[in-house]
Formats: sequence, C-alpha cells, structure tokens
Amino acid sequence: MSHVRQRWNRLRVELTDEQGAALIITLVMLVMLTFIGLAALSTSSSELFLSANYRRTREAFLAAEGAMEYALKDSRHAIPPATGPGTPINPLPIAQGLIDLDENPTYPISGNVNSVIYLGIGPVRAGSGTDDSFQANYFVINTTGSGSLGATSLHESVLARTVPGG
Repeated sequence: MSHVRQRWNRLRVELTDEQGAALIITLVMLVMLTFIGLAALSTSSSELFLSANYRRTREAFLAAEGAMEYALKDSRHAIPPATGPGTPINPLPIAQGLIDLDENPTYPISGNVNSVIYLGIGPVRAGSGTDDSFQANYFVINTTGSGSLGATSLHESVLARTVPGG
C-alpha cells in the first residue's frame, strides 16, 4: 500500500507543479496580439485603398464639372442654330480635345465636352423672375471627366438661356 501512496504523492506533486503555465499563457497572449495586429493592418490597408479610390473618382468628377463650366460659358449657347431643334453645336475648339487640368503625364486629369445639343425654345422656368415676354433656349450639354488610373465621370446638364420672346 505504501507503494501506491508514494506514487499518488508523486503524481499530485507533478499536477500541482505550474512551472510551464507561464509559457503557455505567454504564447496564448502572443497569438492574440498577432491576430489584433493583423486585423489592424488589414483595416488600414482597406482604408488606404478606399481613400485612393475616392480621390480618383473625385478628380474625374471635378474634371467633368470643369468641362461643364467651360461649355456653359460659351456665348453661342444663347442663340439657337438655324437648323432647329435636335441640332448638335460644335463646342469651342479647346473643348473638342481634352482640357488638361494637371501637368502630371503619368496620371492625366482631363475634361472633355462631348456634345451640346439644341432642344428648342420654350417658356422660362417658374421662379426665374421674368414675365411672359421672355422665353428660353434649351440645350443639353454632355461632358466627360477622366481622373488618374482610368476613373471617369459622365455629366449631362440642361442649359436654359433666357432670351426676349414674342
């Protein structure tokens, strides 16, 4: 019986010996910190990609808006063409090509006036502050903006130029 008791005492001492517990706890904590670090790295990489994509689409949007402003300032859009509604109007020569908005040759940012189409003459929009003696010439302007790395933005706007009517 003493032989069994000695063996039991030795097993009890081995079970209560906690010298390896610190190593296991340290390894578990190290694995947890590694996962937290990988999650933070993944999140920051995703946010960096999203912000770069937002910048490119914003560049394209602003380029198309710049081309739109350029087309809106064309004084020929106050006079309807002699051929009538549905007639395309050639944009100004600089707008036929690309309007270079950036000197960076690697990722050019540009705007282009695609088309200006005369729709016809009609009543002035309500709230414009004019009476019935005025009418409006209506045009549709289409522009395209290109940002870096192939981002594009298409814009279409209806332009109404108020003119004396009869």
